[in-house]
Amino acid sequence: MGEKNFQFWMGLLQDYDLSRSIKIWMLYLDDNPVSYCLVLDTGPIRYQLVNGYSKSVKQYSTGHILFKEMIFDAIETGVQRICFGQGDPGHKREWGAKSSVELIDLIAMKPGLFGKLASVAHSSRLLKFLKIIY
Repeated sequence: MGEKNFQFWMGLLQDYDLSRSIKIWMLYLDDNPVSYCLVLDTGPIRYQLVNGYSKSVKQYSTGHILFKEMIFDAIETGVQRICFGQGDPGHKREWGAKSSVELIDLIAMKPGLFGKLASVAHSSRLLKFLKIIY
């Protein structure tokens, strides 16, 4: 989690209007924060912005505990949809999330010799991949 990250999120909560839309769940073990979940409510949609846990408590699934609490709170407060964002689709599918967008990786290179070399290297790797498929 880190002190800088903690201070950043706590600083955001100083804004009155923003703080009314943000909810944070923190799980402590022996007075130390070990997991967190931060969401932004915008009426019927809840955006899960960031979550994390200390690797020292990974075996206890503390992130799952907070996700469950966050989902229960969404139901109780009338949130109609939760946007979990991108990344780790397997974990999100466990909670009933469905993919709503297709991700495409784009790589932009500065024009010049290095850009050309990178393009050629990438193209040859792509061609090998296509040969394997077909």
